[in-house]
Amino acid sequence: MRFQKSRASRKVILSSSKGVEGLANPRFREMPVDSVIDAAAGQIIRLPIEDAAERTMKQVEKWNFTLTQLGLEVSTGPVVAFRSAKWLRHKNGDYPLIWLNHVRPMSVEWPVATEKPQYVVDCAEAREWLVLNSNYVVIRRFSAKEDRRRIIAAPLLKRNLGFDRVGLENHLNFIHRPGGELTVEEAQGLAALLNSDLMDAYFRIVNGNTQVNASELRAMRFPDWSTIINLGRNVSRSSEWESAVTKALAV
Repeated sequence: MRFQKSRASRKVILSSSKGVEGLANPRFREMPVDSVIDAAAGQIIRLPIEDAAERTMKQVEKWNFTLTQLGLEVSTGPVVAFRSAKWLRHKNGDYPLIWLNHVRPMSVEWPVATEKPQYVVDCAEAREWLVLNSNYVVIRRFSAKEDRRRIIAAPLLKRNLGFDRVGLENHLNFIHRPGGELTVEEAQGLAALLNSDLMDAYFRIVNGNTQVNASELRAMRFPDWSTIINLGRNVSRSSEWESAVTKALAV
């Protein structure tokens, strides 16, 4: 895929193909520069090569808030396993260690069958790298090409862990409220939104790889708190969270 300026100064032409076999017959799409380059979000390039992608982009970008404007921050899990090996344990530890493979869409499953250490021992050195048990949204920083979604997120709820601290491994990002705490509904609503087909489709427009960086999450647009909280309440009442999200986001 590539784009170039057209003779009209404020237009660009996107060309795309499906695999090598399609290079001889690419598809072309002319769009305004502002629809492709988002100057407000740090010169992010969006590639809406189809009508459906353009509709997705317009729906998401009518939202007015970033996570920062909602009073939230995105951080990367502080526990780097190879640097922390001496205080990580496979069993009989003092605190849980949450890895990427513990995170499923809308759920954190810990412990699981894995060769990775899932516990942290209580010591002064380890405590520096743990976070307080609170309500967070945890997001995988990497996804496999075969995963259905690029963004895989889950609410990590304080009530579900019987510990006062928790370790978050470096292959995770987490959303938190500096100096405060997300409510259960806020965490569930944000996680459901990030897991939605709408946000997945949007993320593929602005990101061409399988990494989900904190900077990209900070640049994404979100609806107001009332929409997020209402979504969280609907999800908590429904065993079919995907249909609840689709209904809430329908336009």
